[in-house]
Amino acid sequence: MKDLLKSYYAELTAALPALYTPKDFCRNQVLPLLAEEVPVPSTKKITYYIEELDKLETIPACALEFCGYETIDAEHYFFFYKADPQKLYGKFKKLERVLRATIALVPLQGFMRLLVQHVEAIPESCFVRDHHSLTNYRQLMAG
Repeated sequence: MKDLLKSYYAELTAALPALYTPKDFCRNQVLPLLAEEVPVPSTKKITYYIEELDKLETIPACALEFCGYETIDAEHYFFFYKADPQKLYGKFKKLERVLRATIALVPLQGFMRLLVQHVEAIPESCFVRDHHSLTNYRQLMAG
């Protein structure tokens, strides 16, 4: 599986920030598990890109809370994550950001898998303006 992820990452590198590494890519694959509310080990660090600063930052996966998804096309989605208010993470709170992960539905080893292609921090105001009305996942699930 690791070799398949490496080859898939190699196909994506042209579109990713130069600082983003295969290690970052592999660690970020835990994000779909958070959407399923599966506990993620606190040692996993999610790497995200801040476009305005042209910089990468990290946040512990355990500090994130899934807050919905949006369909891009038949094979791609945006998954959104906020810092859990009970586990506030200093830098992330100050920036008032939402993580937007671009996810692809990819055939690997005979199964369709969700793979995280890229994670970026967007301003919370951008999330509310452009995505929030489409991501009321939690409300829909609650009934």
